[in-house]
Amino acid sequence: MKNLILILTTIIFFGCKSSVDSDSKQLEQFVLKNKNSIKAAPKNAPKVLSECKPIVTVYPKYPNAQVKNLQEGWVHVEITVGKEGKSPSKIEILDSSPVKVFDQEAIRAVEKWYFAMSKTKEISTCDKVLEFSLIDS
Repeated sequence: MKNLILILTTIIFFGCKSSVDSDSKQLEQFVLKNKNSIKAAPKNAPKVLSECKPIVTVYPKYPNAQVKNLQEGWVHVEITVGKEGKSPSKIEILDSSPVKVFDQEAIRAVEKWYFAMSKTKEISTCDKVLEFSLIDS
């Protein structure tokens, strides 16, 4: 039941439209039947080594097609921030799985992040892994 609530909350929170809502009963039935076989996104992305610190983060939108297909994944981004902090000056995709499926939504989300000012460096760089997971494992 906890997993079902998480999935339905994810659908509502990430703004999925009526095409997903109309299939919510099918999604609910599929998840109930297959909850033990649906696994979290792969954890083989490199570990995060952070020099810049986000103070405001925005969750990426879960693409409608990937929700309908129960597709999960992750995007590993490198973020460059100037000394003044605020929003990123550069965002680069280092890796993703599946390749290019969640990349644009990850970039759109990170563009809205705000970072703390650096006390020592003119430019700070950090890398983050954004996971797209339908079920909390």
